[in-house]
Amino acid sequence: MEDVLSLFNNIEIKNTTRIKGDDLIFCEMQDNIYKEAYEAYDYLANKLQSLNDNEVKELDTKFNCTNGTNYNYTYTNAISYELRGTSRDNFLNKLNDNLVSGITSYFSHVYNVDIDYEIIKKKSKDKKIDYNFILDLIFEQLGGFGFEDKATQQITEKLKSMTKQYKEEVKKVIVKNKKLTINSFVHEDWYSAGVISYSSRDNIKVLFNALNLFCDNEQDNIYGKLLDFNHMGEYDNLGFKYCTGFKVFKNGRIDISFTEGIKALEFANTYTSYAINN
Repeated sequence: MEDVLSLFNNIEIKNTTRIKGDDLIFCEMQDNIYKEAYEAYDYLANKLQSLNDNEVKELDTKFNCTNGTNYNYTYTNAISYELRGTSRDNFLNKLNDNLVSGITSYFSHVYNVDIDYEIIKKKSKDKKIDYNFILDLIFEQLGGFGFEDKATQQITEKLKSMTKQYKEEVKKVIVKNKKLTINSFVHEDWYSAGVISYSSRDNIKVLFNALNLFCDNEQDNIYGKLLDFNHMGEYDNLGFKYCTGFKVFKNGRIDISFTEGIKALEFANTYTSYAINN
């Protein structure tokens, strides 16, 4: 039994079994750029260090100057002030940060999932990494979920939190016939009338993503679509089979129209705190 357990413990999970297609191609291309840049700078840094330890040391020993005191100065040479040891480490860590940012932002954008890239950057410090190292930390954050399932969980939790009711006298979520209303969902911009405040646009993004999930991910370009939702007013022809449109009011209320009353209720129960509030 112990040998069998040892066998399972030694199995390495390859990221090629967890990502494929364009995801894998993207990571491999990022990795190739990183490796070439790392090797080029590492070679340069080692070459400069060799010059500093030999030719520069010989120059400083043979030629120096004094200002009339007991303190001797060395003459400036081509590598006097740049690319010292600390500069080398900073540069290589910057390469790491860029690789982490590139890969995490890709998966965050494609799958609409939140990834804490700062944690990954900290764990990448002062070491040579690759895309597999980053993917391991991303999947660790996913907690056993796939990208799509994690995105669904995160979006649902966000919208439920945004629609939680704190005051008994004002219903946060109301379902009436084919219409779902969310009160005090957004705020108007202080400086521009009729414009949704920048801080409230994330609410619209979460709502739109929840509607997209509810309608079987009919919209491919979420971010492109969201560019149109910065002003208060009525939006229709959204391209969703269950949701026909929504209207944003200046008091922060938002009305969402569905094709059927049962769909409005289903969305409210699944993605908002409607069931909890009531």
